Amino acid sequence: MDTIKQIDILTKQNDSIFNSLKNREIEFERISININLSINEKLEILQKENNKLKEVVKLNKPPPQLKKEKIQIKKEESNDNEEDNVKEKIKSYDTITNMEDLKRSFFNDDYENFELLIKSNNFKFYNVTYKYDSDKDNCPDYSAMNLVKGFVRNFDNYRKYFMICFRCYQEDKSIQKYNYNSFWIVNTNEPIKNIIGSLYDDFNFDENINLDKFLIDIRKINDFENNICIAESFVH
Repeated sequence: MDTIKQIDILTKQNDSIFNSLKNREIEFERISININLSINEKLEILQKENNKLKEVVKLNKPPPQLKKEKIQIKKEESNDNEEDNVKEKIKSYDTITNMEDLKRSFFNDDYENFELLIKSNNFKFYNVTYKYDSDKDNCPDYSAMNLVKGFVRNFDNYRKYFMICFRCYQEDKSIQKYNYNSFWIVNTNEPIKNIIGSLYDDFNFDENINLDKFLIDIRKINDFENNICIAESFVH
């Protein structure tokens, strides 16, 4: 890899890690780079800063936290035939971190930085299967594929807690039988069922994963024509 590309990658990594630390209110003094330095000198400084950032992340991995429930009161506009103030309790839960930087890296195909940010936080990871695959037996492809988009819509209100890749597989294209698997990155220590309610009961969860394999499997599929996966959609 040439030096300029290395500098570009390290700059992005350092910026993302620094922003992640900042969001967690962890102080870090960045190393300034003089514009008059040579390319090799800039690379050396960036590598030094990258090592320091990783060490700070390692030293500040958050321990499992007690769950806290926050109650937000939402006031709805009153109608003539309703009470003037209707209060609705909306539950909100603690998150591990702000996932925007790692999601941005993922969808820009910067998987190296994505994986670095993933491993810098104590997320939970699950391989998940849908319990009711057989409901789509003998359905046309478009109907089976639309269910994937339906899964994602169900999570519209929970995006800060998850990054999920939902997929539909058709192992034999000559028959209309489908499987639904998904990969879940969970950004909270709260039990998943507490957040998504009855949706939880539609899935089987396996937390016994190989993380390196998981991070490869969750990557976007580019070739659907030559793949048994016929649909893919993300909660992000």
